[in-house]
Amino acid sequence: GTEIQVYHKNYRSLVAFNRDKVDDSDPDFVTGRGSAYGAEAMVRYGEAPIDLYLAYSFARVTLTQTGLTYAPRYDRRHTIKALGVLAIFRGLDLSMRWEFGTGFPYTPTVGFYDRLKFGDYFDRGFLGDTGPAYVMLGSKNALRLPAYHRLDASLSYRFGLGPISGVAGVHVLNIYDRRNLFYFDRRTGQRIDMLRVYPTATLELTWQ
Repeated sequence: GTEIQVYHKNYRSLVAFNRDKVDDSDPDFVTGRGSAYGAEAMVRYGEAPIDLYLAYSFARVTLTQTGLTYAPRYDRRHTIKALGVLAIFRGLDLSMRWEFGTGFPYTPTVGFYDRLKFGDYFDRGFLGDTGPAYVMLGSKNALRLPAYHRLDASLSYRFGLGPISGVAGVHVLNIYDRRNLFYFDRRTGQRIDMLRVYPTATLELTWQ
């Protein structure tokens, strides 16, 4: 079977943090507006012992606040998800799931400058002191993180022993050990990744 959906939404009154706040008299929040549109499609094929799913989505979201229009942090342009389930024999299933997504937007670091703090003036000397480095940010969410993709597999067996029913499984996340970026530490530049290849085993028992 095939399913296709298209959507478009306009948001005329959104509450957001005031990016232009300078002093205490300025409001913490301001009103903005937004727009979201996209399309989703799913194809399914199922005929024993195989069940296959393929889904694709396109989305574009923008927010406008105090004259600035930008993509919010959850705006992902393209997403693909594929799932296959094979019933090897009664109670034993093998499933594989692959997901791909283009990068989320982020605000780049464009440089650093030194900033002295004078709150502890009497406790330290400032001669030759440059103070802690302060991050200078670029345009709001102007760049995109690298694409994300991952393949997972799972083998599960459902069984029953008298009043006890159970499911035993072996799972492997990120089979091909993709280094998916989680975030960069702005101050050190260190790259922090998500889970690498990660095998697990589970056993679930239910008393009926």
